[in-house]
Amino acid sequence: MGVVESLEPTLIAVAARCLRMNPAGINPQAPLARYGLDSLSALELGTAIGDAVGIEVGEDWLLDSPSIRSLAQRVLERAVPQEEQDEREAHLARLTRIRADAELPADIDPMRVPAASGATVLLTGANGFLGAHLIAELLAADVHTLLCPVRAASDAEAQARVRATLARYALGPALPHPRVRIFAADIGRPAFGLSSARYAQLAHTATAVLHSAADLNWAAPYEALSAINVGATEAMLRFACTGARKRVHFVSSVAACYSTRGSGTVHEDDSIPDLEGIHLGYAQSKWAAERLVASAHERGLETVTYRAALIGGHSAGGAGNDQDLIARLIGGCVALGHAPDLDWLLDVCPVDFVVRAIARIAREPQCGQRVVHLRNSRPAHWNEAVLWLDLHGHRVALEPFAAWIERVRRETREPAHPLQPLRPFLLERPAGEGGRYLPQLYARPHVPALRAESSDAWLQRLGVQCPRLGSQLLERYAESWVREGVLSRPSAAQLRASGPTAEEWDSALQAALRAHFAEPGLALRDSSAHDCGSEHSLLGELASWRSESAAVLHARTLRVIRAGGRASTLELMLKPKPGAERLRALTAEVAARCNPELGAAFTAYGATSEFAGTAQRELALYAGASGPLRGCMPVYFGAIEVRGTLVLLLERVRDAALIDSVDTPALWSPACVQAALDGAARIHAQWLGRAQELAGLHVRSSGAGADPAATERWLAALAAHAGPWVRQWLGDAAARAHVQLAAAGRPRLQAASKLPRTLVHHDFNPRNIALRTTPLGPRLCAFDWELAAYDLPQRDLMELLCFVLTPESAAQATRYLEYARLALERVSRRAFDVAAWHSGARIALAHFGLRRLPMYFIAHRFRPQSFLERVTRTWWQLANALGTAP
Repeated sequence: MGVVESLEPTLIAVAARCLRMNPAGINPQAPLARYGLDSLSALELGTAIGDAVGIEVGEDWLLDSPSIRSLAQRVLERAVPQEEQDEREAHLARLTRIRADAELPADIDPMRVPAASGATVLLTGANGFLGAHLIAELLAADVHTLLCPVRAASDAEAQARVRATLARYALGPALPHPRVRIFAADIGRPAFGLSSARYAQLAHTATAVLHSAADLNWAAPYEALSAINVGATEAMLRFACTGARKRVHFVSSVAACYSTRGSGTVHEDDSIPDLEGIHLGYAQSKWAAERLVASAHERGLETVTYRAALIGGHSAGGAGNDQDLIARLIGGCVALGHAPDLDWLLDVCPVDFVVRAIARIAREPQCGQRVVHLRNSRPAHWNEAVLWLDLHGHRVALEPFAAWIERVRRETREPAHPLQPLRPFLLERPAGEGGRYLPQLYARPHVPALRAESSDAWLQRLGVQCPRLGSQLLERYAESWVREGVLSRPSAAQLRASGPTAEEWDSALQAALRAHFAEPGLALRDSSAHDCGSEHSLLGELASWRSESAAVLHARTLRVIRAGGRASTLELMLKPKPGAERLRALTAEVAARCNPELGAAFTAYGATSEFAGTAQRELALYAGASGPLRGCMPVYFGAIEVRGTLVLLLERVRDAALIDSVDTPALWSPACVQAALDGAARIHAQWLGRAQELAGLHVRSSGAGADPAATERWLAALAAHAGPWVRQWLGDAAARAHVQLAAAGRPRLQAASKLPRTLVHHDFNPRNIALRTTPLGPRLCAFDWELAAYDLPQRDLMELLCFVLTPESAAQATRYLEYARLALERVSRRAFDVAAWHSGARIALAHFGLRRLPMYFIAHRFRPQSFLERVTRTWWQLANALGTAP
C-alpha cells in the first residue's frame, strides 16, 4: 500500500459520514457524485476533510466530483513535503514488517498435543516489577509450583536477581522457596537457550503459561522491542503447544488498541484496531504479540489476554517502578515547573489490583472471555494530578501544549533530566497525523475510550475492584516518589497529617452510636471502610485531604451488638467538614490556578458568601431537622471529632430507586421529577417565611452581608472564566449575554427580596439527591446541605430542571414549573400568583447561570465534569424559553 492509498480509509470514513452511507459502499476510484455529492454536501465534506487531516481544503477540490483517490493525492500535495512523504513511506514499510511478524507459524498447532492438567505455572518476567508481584500473589492463590525462567548466566544469578526485586518492593516469599523454581534461561532464544532434553522436560512439567515479560519502553522503536515483546511471545505459544496443551495468560497493554484509525471505543470482543494509526513502538510490538495470541486461540489454544492500563505502585504503600512513564513524566514536569495542558486520562491501576485480577482469573476452571480489560473505572485527569501536585507543594503550573513542548525541546537535553529518556516519545510527530505530536495522540479525542463492562462484571464476581485514583492514592504515590528521589520533599507547611487510626475511628464511632440509640452498653465489634469519593466533587475531596485530620469522605460497614445481645449491621457515610476558613482558602487557591483575577476576586468575596459557615450550617440542619425536612434527609447518627475535624455520621442510602444519576438524565422520568418536586414542596412549605428561625440554624439569605462591589467583581470573574466554554458550546452571542447577566445582578437581588422565600437546598441536583423506594412510590432524600440558604423556592426547582432535562426536552420546563407551584400551594395551603411565580423562576434561572453553574467550571478546568456541557446547554434553552436571557 502506497502513501496515497494509506489515506483512503480516513477519507472514505469522512465521506461516508457526510453522505450518510456505509463506508463499505464507497469505491475509492469512483466519482463521489455517484454517491449523491452535491454543492451543499461538498461544503460539508470539504470542512470535514480539513478537520480530519489538519489542512485547509481548497474550494475547487470538490467542484468536478472527484474520487477518494484523487482527493487523497491533492491532500498529499498540499500537506506533505517530500521529506515527510519519505518518512511516511518508511513508516509503511515498517508496518509491513510488523504485520509479517504478527503471522503465527503454521507448525504451532495446539491440537496435536493433549491438554495439560495440574497447577504448575511457567511465569515469565519474574525479575520485573509486575512479575515479582505476580509471584507473591500466585503463591497466595495456591498455585502448586512456579517455574520462573530468568535471563542470567547461571541459576544462582537468576535467583539473586529475583530475590533483589522481591526485596526492593518488600514482597514475599523468602527465597529459596519449595514452590518456586527459578532458573537461567533466555525466552527469546530457541528452546529458551536450554538443551533439548531440559526444554522437553519443562514442556511436560508446566501446565499453564503466564507471560508477563516485556520491554516497556515508550521511547524505543519497534525494531528494538520486537525480540522480547513479539519473538518471546511466539516462543511462549510454541512452548504452550509442546508436550501438552497449556492455557496461556498473556499480559498485553491497552496501548495495542490506541489507533487513530480505529473507532471511538474499544470493547473486549472487538477486533484489534488497524495498525496504521499506531505509532508508538511499544504499542506496535504489543499489537503484533496480540495478533499471535489471537491466532493461537483460533487454532484451539485456550488463551486469556489482559490488556492492562498503566500499572502504578501498590495501593497500600505506593511503592512502584520509579522509572516508569508516569514517574518520569511527573518528575520531569516538576523539574520544569510546568506541565502540558492536555486532555489526558490517567488510567492508572495499582499493581496489587492487576496481579489479584490475573491470579483470580487464572484460578478459574473455565475462561469467561478471551480478552480482559484491566482499567481503572475511576481514573484521574492529568490536569487534576498536576493541580494536586501543586497544592501538595511541588510547584508546577499548566501551560499550553505548544509552549510546553518547546520548553521540553530546550530544557531537557541533559542526561540527568527526568524527561531526557522520553524525548524520542515526547518530540515525535508521526507522519499523516496533521503535525500533531505523539503525546497529543494519546489525549482525547484522539485516543479511543476503553470499554470494560464485561471485564468489570467478571472481576466483581471474583471480588476484585480497582481503587480510585483520588487524592489518597496520589499522595501514596507521591510519598513513594519522594523516597525514591523522583520528587523532592515539599515544605512542612504543605504536608498534611496522617489519617486517624482504626482504633481512633472505632472509639469515636462507638461513643456516637451509644448516644444516638441511648444504649450505653452498645458495642462496636467490627468496622470496615470503603472508598466512595465522588468523581465530581473536586473541591470537597481536596478540602478533606487538606484537613488537619486527613479524614476523607468514605463509607463504613459497622457491626454492633445492641441491647439484649442483638447483632446489627449499619451502613454509614462519614463526611468530614473542614473548617470554613480552610475551605475558602482552598477554593481561592484553586481559583487562582485557573486565573489570578478569579482567585483574587474570590478572596475578596468568599468571607461573606454562601461559603461562609458551611460546616456549622450543615451540622445544625441535620441535628435540628424535624417534620418534612427530616423525612427528606438521610438518617443522622450524630457527629464526631477526629483530630480536630468534625465528621458527620449519616445513613448510607441503600434503598434508592435513583441515586448518583447526574450523567443519566434519561432515568429521570416525569414521575421521578415530580417525586423530587413533591419532596422539595414539603420542605419549602415547612419553612416559608421563617427567616429568623433559620438564622438560628446558620441559614441566611443569599447575598446577605456580602459586599456588593466584591460580589460584582466575583460574578464578572466567574463569567470570564466560564466564557471560553460557553462560547464553544453556545456561541458568541450566548457568551456576551452571560457577561451581561453578571452585570445586572443587583436589580434581581432586590426583586427576589420581595417574593416569598424559604429554606432552599441550593445544590439541588442529582449529585446530591436520591429517590428512595417506598410502598407509596419514590420519595426524595437530599444530602449535602452546606450551601442551604433562605431564598426563593424556585432556586431548587430551576437547578433541578437544568440537570434532569436536556436541551431537547427543555420545553417540558413550563409544565414542571406549574406542577411545582401547585404542589407548594397544596402543601402550604397558600396561593402563589402565577406571574410572580414565573418572575421568581426567571430570577432563579439567572442566579443558577451566574453563581452556581460557573462554579462547576472551576472544577472542570482540572477534572472534566462530564455533565457540564449538557447542563449548560439546557440552562441556555430554559433561559431563552422563560425570557431570562438578555
